[in-house]
Amino acid sequence: MKMRDKMTYVCKGLQILTIAFLLFLSLQPVEVRWADADVWLVESMSVLGIVGICGLMAYRTKARITLVDAMVALWALYDLFRVYIGAEYPCATEGLKACTAILLYVFTRVVFHESRLSAWWLVAGVLLCGCYESIWGVLQIMDGTSRHHLFLLTGNFQNPGPYSAYLMMAAVVGLAVLQEKKAVISVCMVQRIAGKASNLLQSRFPDLKHAPLNSVFRQVLSHADKAILAAILLILITLPSTWSRAAFVGLGACMLWIWRNRYWRYRYFVWAGLAVCAIVLYFIKQGSADGRTVIWMSSLTSWTHSPWLGVGVGGFRHACAEGIAEMWNANPENRLFNSAGVTDYAYNDLLKILVEQGLAGAVLCVSVMTVAMIRLYRRSKPLFAGTLSLLVFSMFSYPFELMPYRVVIILIVAWSESDHEEVRQGRMLGKPQCSLGRCWAIFYTCVFIMMSLYISHETERRKEVDKDVGLFSGMHQEAFITDYYELQSDELDNAQFLFDFAKTLRESKRYQDSNAILQKGVQVSADPMFYVIMGNNYRDEKHYALAEVSYKKAFAIMPNRLYPLYQLMLMYEEMNEVKRMKEMAKRVIETNPKVESPATKEMKRKAKERI
Repeated sequence: MKMRDKMTYVCKGLQILTIAFLLFLSLQPVEVRWADADVWLVESMSVLGIVGICGLMAYRTKARITLVDAMVALWALYDLFRVYIGAEYPCATEGLKACTAILLYVFTRVVFHESRLSAWWLVAGVLLCGCYESIWGVLQIMDGTSRHHLFLLTGNFQNPGPYSAYLMMAAVVGLAVLQEKKAVISVCMVQRIAGKASNLLQSRFPDLKHAPLNSVFRQVLSHADKAILAAILLILITLPSTWSRAAFVGLGACMLWIWRNRYWRYRYFVWAGLAVCAIVLYFIKQGSADGRTVIWMSSLTSWTHSPWLGVGVGGFRHACAEGIAEMWNANPENRLFNSAGVTDYAYNDLLKILVEQGLAGAVLCVSVMTVAMIRLYRRSKPLFAGTLSLLVFSMFSYPFELMPYRVVIILIVAWSESDHEEVRQGRMLGKPQCSLGRCWAIFYTCVFIMMSLYISHETERRKEVDKDVGLFSGMHQEAFITDYYELQSDELDNAQFLFDFAKTLRESKRYQDSNAILQKGVQVSADPMFYVIMGNNYRDEKHYALAEVSYKKAFAIMPNRLYPLYQLMLMYEEMNEVKRMKEMAKRVIETNPKVESPATKEMKRKAKERI
């Protein structure tokens, strides 16, 4: 066998290992800020860079830069510009994760730069991961090991919402494979692999006259369709247990696309059925649907004040809270606010980009995904369908804020942009490809490897800081104040840390210092309790006017909570303003909280006593 052929097999093997490793990372437990998988990912990127350099040296070809590569680079530069120029909000964690995603795309593109790897490796990987997640969910139902006490199954996620996206994507990929009437490994590929393996064995072992690989592979192939169908059924049986409407919508939309040539005759019945399903799904979880509507409307309200460049990276939560307050002040009688809640996510990834990066960032995002999806459609229909389902899901949830889905979509897009026949002939949306010399490509890859080492060090350091914070989280003792100040610079985007810090300072009667920390907290959180604690601090210092402003702001942010009104009532009682106290007590009684609890009943009882 020629040396070049041997290097080709080695490079393909490394590419397969890359796919397996990244999909393995997507199955690891997900945390709110930093997980072990985040550290493993950044630590492995330098290895991916070295693998890519070996491929560049082995193939001795130029690195081709596609239109998607150029657009991703432009979007990445704009994102970094919005992070470091202006710096309206603390966003170190989000910035590090964005840099990790950018570097991962660069390294996977280098690894796959001359990949003739079949799409079926990725298809098989996604299907296997979907089956693994499904089995994990079933086991959680059986033994009660869910990662959230309110839900029966969550997989490796913290709630069933994002978990359902993996099941949905794997099911859609499997359905698209069956629609094409192909198995995970195509007939031609089986024959080619079997033939090459047979020739290799006979060249190494001349006495071996017959290698029965062809018959073995044909036997496997005859059962592949059944295996795929069994995997799809397993996933579809588990999916309804998540009660994720976003997953149902994504699955339904992609099924219509997959069987678009068959349903047209019955389109009116299909559309009527979909309308009925939409109404049923809305009323089943009406509060959740209305709550997301409030989030979207309030976010767009804040975005209108800075439409072109957005409010700034990391500013979505603050913008959402300010938008709700602005909407409530304009129309306090709107019953939609009864479903408002504290949110950390936009439940629409494109909307978050629009709010934080403005129209410029949103246009770049849509352009990148549009061109990438066109390329992906040409290369692999099943992967296109799976990615499309994930994009539909992201319109109602937040998958791309989580590491597993970032890894999956970057892997798929990087593979689809890799060098193959269409690219080698210079056809990419009708445009010729740019190329980068092999030496320059190796040089830039080395530069990115150095950057990844810094990102790796910073990620590990911040994960350790978060671990230290967890040791005294919730302990509001004066002895920890020095520790809080030491860790403050690394935790300015951690709302829970800032809230605990502020409460610790309040317990020590350092009211002004507490309010200074709370002012930082409202920049990274939509929780009205920051303003309530701020009002309590002002009240204890006898600054009643400032306390009143804080309490009213807390209620405007969350108009279905009694606590800010209750605190106002107590403050008016403390000020001996009986009339205002009774007016506020009446409002406490008349206001319907989002969730009835013993605490809300007690507040209403005390309000009745004061009347």
